[in-house]
Amino acid sequence: RPYYSPTNLLTQALSISKPLIFISINYRHSALGFFHSSEAPDLIPANNGIRDQLRAFEWIAKNITTIGQSAGAESLTLHNFSGQSTSLYKRSITFSRTPVTMPAKTPSENEDNFRAQAAKQGLDVNTLRPSSEIANEMVHNVSVDAIRDLGFVGAPCSSSEILPYERPTLELSRSGLKTRVSWLESQIASAAGYDGSISWYITNKNVKRNDHARSFAKLAKEVLGKENAGRLCDLYRIVERDGHASEKDDTEDLTRICTFESDVGFICAEEAVADGWSKDDRRTKIFYQYFDLPNPFEGYLPPEEDATHSWDIVALRGAYDNRLRKEYLDAIEGWRNRIIDYCVSGNEPWAQYQAWYGLCVCKDGSEVKAMHELPGSERRKNWVILRTKHEGTKDLICCGKGFVGRGWIRVIEVGQIPCKYPEI
Repeated sequence: RPYYSPTNLLTQALSISKPLIFISINYRHSALGFFHSSEAPDLIPANNGIRDQLRAFEWIAKNITTIGQSAGAESLTLHNFSGQSTSLYKRSITFSRTPVTMPAKTPSENEDNFRAQAAKQGLDVNTLRPSSEIANEMVHNVSVDAIRDLGFVGAPCSSSEILPYERPTLELSRSGLKTRVSWLESQIASAAGYDGSISWYITNKNVKRNDHARSFAKLAKEVLGKENAGRLCDLYRIVERDGHASEKDDTEDLTRICTFESDVGFICAEEAVADGWSKDDRRTKIFYQYFDLPNPFEGYLPPEEDATHSWDIVALRGAYDNRLRKEYLDAIEGWRNRIIDYCVSGNEPWAQYQAWYGLCVCKDGSEVKAMHELPGSERRKNWVILRTKHEGTKDLICCGKGFVGRGWIRVIEVGQIPCKYPEI
């Protein structure tokens, strides 16, 4: 994808005498990377996509900084939580996703999914037929292209060697996991101001999805009860209307709902990771970043309003530097210098999270702020107060009836995520 070109990132690194060697690794994803039968693990093992990454890290020299965005960020978080004893890299930067954002599948859920997908290929999946037979038939008789085109986004398998927990949750991340790796020197956890834009893209283009406020309020009532659901909708200014919402109102409702997703599924999730690592009594340093530089390009959402999902990594790599106003370019290059120095020298890029500070990247440049000074922090604090008032919702995002990625957005079931940037 041309908008991920790292040429300007590398050019800037050379200009400040901190040259980088850029290595991009590919791995199997979707069905090919995460298709799994817990009853036939020798034929269809768990987490093949993550294992591809492990092989790549073993091949590359270990004195490296790894950067992952979205699915890549979730992958790095899994590696950092895996308990892996062999050092893979020195430092990591995760942009906009954790295992909480895209919940894992348990072994039994993987098995159910395996049989459902096998049935789509016309295979006999009656309950008396063992999975090993079905898997053997699939491996030998179903084409790779057919498996690739199954059309579901892969999810890691939990309760496994790579993810030794049943369900990733905010509280689990925040607790300071015992399986955190000991070899990680430092890491940056980062979220963008409107990462929920990824679900805005998906939902807005689906003509069958409408009356978003009513759908959200209904699910909120099911999980929180009427009173707390009302408080949640008030917090995000989501109004359940009588009758069908107009197209304009529906779009505004969707934008606000995806602000909720940004807060809970991305920002609070990254903060929980930072909280957990800040409890590390070993040597890993944790730095937090809030990327709030609005996407300047025309696309699905109005330009220069929100820091959308994937814009952070596109800005870092610099594919569109020649199309940016000086104000934008100055802000990005100043921030990029911090990241380059961190990658090359391992120097602390800003104050550690343990001191309750984070870097805010915006139009005015990069500024270190106290966590409570970051945009939206008061709203997120009120959400935390709300969730603690309702028993059983401490991990609302990933409980059985949770909104994000499950009942309402259903991100897991969506295939290709669209990105819209100008042609190079």
